Amino acid sequence: MNKSIILLALLLLGIAPIYGGLTLVPTGLSPGDSYHLVFVTSASTTALSTDIDDYNAIVQSAADNSVLASLGATWTAIASTPSVDARDNVGGVGLDLSNSIFTVQDSLVATSEADLFNGSILAPINADELDNTSISAFVWTGSQSGANGLGESGRQLGSTSGNSLIVGSTDFSDDRWMFAGSIFGNSQARLYGISSVLTVPVVPEPSSYLLFGIGLFSLSFYRRTKKSS
Repeated sequence: MNKSIILLALLLLGIAPIYGGLTLVPTGLSPGDSYHLVFVTSASTTALSTDIDDYNAIVQSAADNSVLASLGATWTAIASTPSVDARDNVGGVGLDLSNSIFTVQDSLVATSEADLFNGSILAPINADELDNTSISAFVWTGSQSGANGLGESGRQLGSTSGNSLIVGSTDFSDDRWMFAGSIFGNSQARLYGISSVLTVPVVPEPSSYLLFGIGLFSLSFYRRTKKSS
């Protein structure tokens, strides 16, 4: 069955949509509320490219090959290259300053974009798109200590200055989630992916259910009558 249909059906029944442990609509939100999801990729990559779109493509592909595809979101990397800072890359897909950000395991990470980039976060980003949890890994960020969303000069992803490049760590919710150390760009590390704005679907009023049910019953009755005639 189409995953989007399953998602809608669960929402109509008032059940938080969960696929294999991944929570696609965070608990506690109401119909019409907007939010973002964030995960760490299950696959690793090098950081040799200077093109931010290469890293965006990696996180988008990870989401598209998981149950997250049912959300139809655009996913981008929380990462900086020499020409694009992480906060600008994330903002480029419509990160709303007022929306909360959750992991795919239903943990609140930040209450807004400003909160995401103010240093610490509320919970580690340590779950991937395949429902692996409590992941301990380095993550390419190329961004400054303090997590203000700006690139660390000469140490962003793809930098060719000869310096090792900045990584964060899934083990932490303090500023080390973004700046935990550095490794050479030809090493392997993961990426953080964040969604564009997602909105909790508005559930129809009970009267809509009644009309829908009457319609289905009438159609079924008509078909049975036609067959018997």
